[in-house]
Amino acid sequence: MAAAPLEDAVVTSMLVCDRVKVTAELGDDAAKWDSFLVKRKHIQASTLGSLIAILARHNLDEADLAYLKWLKLKRDFFIHRYFHAGLWPGELNDADIDRACRTLGALELIFHRGAHRIMGILGRAGLMKIQVIPGAGSLAFDPDLFGE
Repeated sequence: MAAAPLEDAVVTSMLVCDRVKVTAELGDDAAKWDSFLVKRKHIQASTLGSLIAILARHNLDEADLAYLKWLKLKRDFFIHRYFHAGLWPGELNDADIDRACRTLGALELIFHRGAHRIMGILGRAGLMKIQVIPGAGSLAFDPDLFGE
């Protein structure tokens, strides 16, 4: 369940950034809402790997890009290979259960942290503006929102 918020955070963060271009430019007469819906549909239909590839073309810091690729490897391990070991209820002894719980707990932390960090990554790349609100967190928004 923790992998879903990670991917949703990437999608939502990219959706807010008008500077992240994922489709051909729409004509000047296209309504902003239509543009938003097209962008949302395209981003939500994309794989995490293709979203990271899109972000790689938008001047991300090398360390941030490496982190996103590492997150994808962890997510891919869980989605595609974790259950290959045959970790099924009823077939696990106490040691196997402890090991599985530690692995799943670690993956959960990794995914939650990744979901929390995506806005900062986009902020450092200039794709989002981050306004820190002391004692309350921060507000992330499209830097082009106010015509800057």
